[in-house]
Amino acid sequence: MGLGAIVVIGADFEGVRSTLPPQTEPESLLAEPLACIDVLGRSMTERTIERFARAGVEIVSVLVPVELAHCVPPLSVPFENLKIQVVADMRSA
Repeated sequence: MGLGAIVVIGADFEGVRSTLPPQTEPESLLAEPLACIDVLGRSMTERTIERFARAGVEIVSVLVPVELAHCVPPLSVPFENLKIQVVADMRSA
């Protein structure tokens, strides 16, 4: 049995509340999730997948809600055993 990882992009955690007022929460300042924003030529998602690959993770699954599917950038380096899945219902996925 191998080691696997699941990366979830743009999940809404209703049980977690910020201490910031609603208008100043970080996600309200950005048009897309932080995981999809390009930082020095690569997204945070791609950097996370690369770290998992270097750590010996055999299978990486990335779950993206349908409404955010457009903001997942193409990866600059192909990764083996990577599955990006666009899902309608994040809770059931």
